[in-house]
Amino acid sequence: MDCSSLMAKLLEWSAVGRWVPIVTLFIAAVVAFATIGQLMVNNRKLRLDLYNRRFDIYSKSVNFYQALLRIPSKDGTQSERDCFNVTKNEFIKARLESQFLFAPKSGVYALLDEMKTRSSRMIAYQYILSPAFKPGTKEWEKNFNQNEEDLEWASGFIEKLGGAMARYLNFHRVYWLFL
Repeated sequence: MDCSSLMAKLLEWSAVGRWVPIVTLFIAAVVAFATIGQLMVNNRKLRLDLYNRRFDIYSKSVNFYQALLRIPSKDGTQSERDCFNVTKNEFIKARLESQFLFAPKSGVYALLDEMKTRSSRMIAYQYILSPAFKPGTKEWEKNFNQNEEDLEWASGFIEKLGGAMARYLNFHRVYWLFL
């Protein structure tokens, strides 16, 4: 190896040495960009998962409300009563889950809790209180009036629930930075 070829090799290595930090910086920028993109994807996935869980609570509440309007009588078939009980149990589970998915100030849990209380009275009236008292007596009238009041309240339940959940189920304002 002569001196000129050694000098050429040294110049080559020093040129590569200047490019290493630039290439490293470029790779770091690409990795940072990919990380930010992944963070955004994960954020959207979390929002979608929360939306699905919250909408499931809304859906189970609507199903229970509809089942409550047609409570099976004592003479109803076993499958009707079983179906009603399954719907009722799903609502109870959804009510409990709502306290973890909605802020207390939203009023969602309180509204669902009120529905549970009133629906329990309505079910008790249907199966226990109504048959226990003779129509026209004070006890019967008191229970009948309470049931009518609960039915009146329940008639606006879905609208109230929709209003309380609107902030959590509303996707009118979605911002897409990257598609």
